[in-house]
Amino acid sequence: MTEVEQNIVAGQEALSRAADTIVRPGVKLDIPDGVPVFHADPDRPDLIIRVLNGKREHGLFENGEFVNRLT
Repeated sequence: MTEVEQNIVAGQEALSRAADTIVRPGVKLDIPDGVPVFHADPDRPDLIIRVLNGKREHGLFENGEFVNRLT
């Protein structure tokens, strides 16, 4: 068996071990207090959503700082 074939087999075996885990939706993040999480706003593509200590804000970055644009 060639090295490529061995790598294909190893990859298929790894995928079969992970299959049950990777098909479940969602990701659990353990984020400590004081650490913001940013993601795109699905309703307003011009804004970013920041979640910090349970507070959700819509805004954008100006000069490297997050600026709240909606309350």
